[in-house]
Amino acid sequence: MAQNYYTRKLQPYIDPRNNEIDFHACMASILILFGGMFFIDQAVQTNDEIQTALFFMILFYNAYFLLKWTMRFLVCLLRIHSAKLKRIVFLREWVGDMADYEEDLKVVLARSGTGRDIDNP
Repeated sequence: MAQNYYTRKLQPYIDPRNNEIDFHACMASILILFGGMFFIDQAVQTNDEIQTALFFMILFYNAYFLLKWTMRFLVCLLRIHSAKLKRIVFLREWVGDMADYEEDLKVVLARSGTGRDIDNP
């Protein structure tokens, strides 16, 4: 929990979206750790409703994290390779005027108000 607090406070990544992904990764691992501790408790092992609710809570949060990470990763890949994708005729309309990763990061940093910059993290 302390590591999660300091990661949230220090924000080790320049991109705030990566800091958010890191937060959700830490929360998913903490949820799995504490959920596993509950599963080995004798009182919980006798109660199927608690086990089912705990299982679905862990499952849904991990699915949420996986979906968020996958979408972030795919958007990052698209932005990095947007210049190459614009050369392909049938993808040109789909990629459109997508800015590359650095330009998008400048916009996100300007909106976040953290005072960080790509050149001066």
